[in-house]
Amino acid sequence: MFMPQQPKLTPEQKAFLRQRTKATVSNFLVVVLALRAATKDYIPGPGEYDIPSEDIGKHRRFGFLTQNRFGTDGSDGYTGNDFYYASGGDTSYGTSIANNIKTDDARTRKQIMDMVNQFERQRNVMQKEIETLQSKGRKLDANLQAVSMEKNSLQAQLQAKELELADVRQKNSGLQKTVARHDKTIEKSQKFMQLSKKVEEMEKELESAKADTLLAQEQISRDSKNHETVVAEKGRAIAQLRAQLNEQTTKANNLSSQLESSQEQAKRAEEESKEALNTAQLELQTTRAELSVTQTELREKTEAGELMEKQIKELESEVSRLHMVESKLSEEIQQMKAKHCEEIQQTKAKHCEEIQQTKAKHCEEMETCEMERTKMEEDMAQLNQQLQQCLQDIESLSTRVSATQHESAQHLHTIHQKEIYLERNQKVSCRIQAQFETYRSYINHVIQELRDQSRKQCRQRDAELGKVFSELHEAKKFINQQAQNIEGLKSELHWMGKWNKYLWELAQSIHQDASDHWSFFHPSESEHDTRFKSCTTQTSLMSNLPSRLINVGGRPFSNPTGTLKMTNDWFSKKFTYNCAKDIPKNDSGFGLSCESKRL
Repeated sequence: MFMPQQPKLTPEQKAFLRQRTKATVSNFLVVVLALRAATKDYIPGPGEYDIPSEDIGKHRRFGFLTQNRFGTDGSDGYTGNDFYYASGGDTSYGTSIANNIKTDDARTRKQIMDMVNQFERQRNVMQKEIETLQSKGRKLDANLQAVSMEKNSLQAQLQAKELELADVRQKNSGLQKTVARHDKTIEKSQKFMQLSKKVEEMEKELESAKADTLLAQEQISRDSKNHETVVAEKGRAIAQLRAQLNEQTTKANNLSSQLESSQEQAKRAEEESKEALNTAQLELQTTRAELSVTQTELREKTEAGELMEKQIKELESEVSRLHMVESKLSEEIQQMKAKHCEEIQQTKAKHCEEIQQTKAKHCEEMETCEMERTKMEEDMAQLNQQLQQCLQDIESLSTRVSATQHESAQHLHTIHQKEIYLERNQKVSCRIQAQFETYRSYINHVIQELRDQSRKQCRQRDAELGKVFSELHEAKKFINQQAQNIEGLKSELHWMGKWNKYLWELAQSIHQDASDHWSFFHPSESEHDTRFKSCTTQTSLMSNLPSRLINVGGRPFSNPTGTLKMTNDWFSKKFTYNCAKDIPKNDSGFGLSCESKRL
């Protein structure tokens, strides 16, 4: 929990406060001494001696004072105990003011601390909520990026597998076509076994590839379904979290607006406190000016009273002197009664009249002095009331000033803390931006490396495909060569069949001629001789034929007639292609020989 620290005062501020307190105490002492000098009948007010025990040291002692200690006569009205009385009254009055100021300061501090603690709690709670939401948003962004990367990778894998499947299907279709076309033509060739083995191996590979592709398709379909479900769920979660983020952002914006309004209110309160300080300072200046004016008036009135007392004393001295003169005159009159009775009576009458006149004048002057004294007392009472009111105003203003100073110090402290917090947030944002830059550079580097790897893999696949295509091209060339060889063999077999048929007919005609000739010249002999002669003639005729016509299909002629008939029938049925439609088409892309084209 954040707790605001108390503001530390600089030595200049401490010196200024000391000077200010000394000046206020000295002014207060001057006013109190002037009032006591003007009014001897001073009675301390209520609560003046209610001194708290906290502010009193063990070495100090206080006593209650009475009114009898003030002397009735005496011009200045000052005794030796006035200092103790003044100091005691001053300290009690100052301690009561200090207690009031302390209580007000404590209350204002409590209120300000409660407000600051509540504000800091709300701010910490909102900060935690904002941080949790930001972390959730970052996690969601990371999950989204991971899911998008997985989706892209799966799509790339699907596309690659689909391309591979298309290539394999094309190869399979081409191979199936070629195999279907050349199944009938490549059964009796010498390299048919090798090609069949290769074709079987290719078929096995195709079947394995088909099985792998089917499994891959099933896995891809399952993975795609799972990923689609996961993406849908994550999309829903993202939508919900985005809605929550929007709500929290609105809350954060509202709280920021509330914070701004509270800051504006604090600024307004500071301005109002400054205005109140200015007005209080102006009122203090006016009250000080009024106090100085009242002090000057009091001094003038005290001087006038002293002058009046001096005049009264002079008049009394004159009256005493007149009494002495009267006594001397009475003695002189007693001595010179006879001579100066009339003169003495006349002078006595004159002197009595003068004395009466002077007494009347002195009575009038005494009445005027008493009236002036009553007026002075009334003025002093009014001035005392005004002074009490001024002192109360000064106390309230001092409390307000201290409260405003404390509030301003608290506000300055909060502003300083907010500036520190903003600097920390700026540093954190700079660190996050730097981390994001490094992460972005790392991701760019990783993406570049992955792209390079994918390009290398594509190049390797292209090279492998080129090799496969070159092998297919060579296989097609070999198949075309075999087809050309087969076409040549077909043409040779066709002509051999024709020659064999022609020879069979020729042998039959010769045999018939021989049998006719033999039957004509030897009618009595049986069939044994005819068979023997026919066999000998056939063997003699077949011995003149080339060896390749005798061993047709790898089988020798055991029975000349049967074998010749069989070979003729076989060649006439299977290897006599009289129509162009019986010849298979060449889809390999290579041309055949001229003999096959002629056929």
